[in-house]
Amino acid sequence: MYCQNCGTEVSGNEKFCSECGAPMSKDSYAGRHVEHRVVVQDRRKEPIIAVVLNLFLFPGLGQLYAGKPKRFLLVWVLFGGSIALLMISIFSNPGAPKFVFIILALVVGYWQVYDGYKCVSQYNTFLREHGRAPTEMDIW
Repeated sequence: MYCQNCGTEVSGNEKFCSECGAPMSKDSYAGRHVEHRVVVQDRRKEPIIAVVLNLFLFPGLGQLYAGKPKRFLLVWVLFGGSIALLMISIFSNPGAPKFVFIILALVVGYWQVYDGYKCVSQYNTFLREHGRAPTEMDIW
């Protein structure tokens, strides 16, 4: 038997769904479960697309793809800031060591690729658990 509210499978003797707490009725059926999972599968996003967007097109696009515009701005502040510091050190003092800024830019670059992957994975987890896409009001 499946919960009519969230589609979670529950045993026949439970009075309430263990996932969402909705009361179980005698007319709960398997079709609801299948329908719920199909809808969720249609809205699922691929984490590899976030990696490709961040790595090859534009830093932060993976976060935007996952529906996190504020995270996109954070990536640009960090990534743009680290590149700006690197450029300033190169042109202002040619003899100064630049490896610190190069390492900073690489760390921020790798982080934003991983973060884009993680954001899309969190999106998919939220979608699977709640049966709907997360909104700005949801903490995910």
